[in-house]
Amino acid sequence: MQSLSHEFLVLSRQLGQAQQRCSARLVAQAAHIESLQAEIVRLRAAVMVRDTRLAMAHEALESQLIDADWVICQTGCLSHDAYWRVEDHCRRTGKTCVLVDQALVSMPPHDVETIAVAPLPAAAVPAATVAGVLMRQTDPDEPENE
Repeated sequence: MQSLSHEFLVLSRQLGQAQQRCSARLVAQAAHIESLQAEIVRLRAAVMVRDTRLAMAHEALESQLIDADWVICQTGCLSHDAYWRVEDHCRRTGKTCVLVDQALVSMPPHDVETIAVAPLPAAAVPAATVAGVLMRQTDPDEPENE
């Protein structure tokens, strides 16, 4: 009977050690899960920041491209005798010419300097540059080529 009680004590001790190892593993697993969840939150935040920056850069680039197109359109239609325009359509983009709607292109050159130039987007071209282009076009001292 003594061997049976001794065997019970050994088994109880081993069961206690197994329970301690399982408890320690469960605590370690919970800590690891918590750290992984924190990493997920950090990574999601990083993705949101990246996507926001990409969206802002895309909007800025799109705005700059629109501004550049506007300058090219004005240059081609005002300064170069409607070079890009074919029957009220832009040869470069295939779209309807935006300056036709404003009746700026169809005015005689001497009337162009007396009206306000169609409003440019904020950072497109300084007003002095546009005015200089228009003044060079309609300089009264130059002989008209007709």
